[in-house]
Amino acid sequence: MHSVLALKLRTGEMAPEQAETVRRSFGFDVTKHRFRVAALRVRHYESAELLLGHHGAARGLRALDSLQLASAIDLLGNVLIDSFITSERVLCVAPLEGLAVIDPEALPG
Repeated sequence: MHSVLALKLRTGEMAPEQAETVRRSFGFDVTKHRFRVAALRVRHYESAELLLGHHGAARGLRALDSLQLASAIDLLGNVLIDSFITSERVLCVAPLEGLAVIDPEALPG
């Protein structure tokens, strides 16, 4: 979330006040357990390495993206999620790994 907000600030898509409001709101939601925070495990790093081997050169998947994707695949396998939300084009390889993708920037209105 913090990386997304930094990008939106850099590109001028968001004013600093807006980004701070979103950051605080997200922090509040995490505190209230509206999101489940999952710890990274060795298996996630191992899976990320395999994902980089499959998608790194051909599709531009990078290290942190592969960790995020590996974690999501694990959560899907444990029936803790049913879709993956991302606007990052490089993470749109998720369907190749069995994840349904929701792109919030592509949603109407």
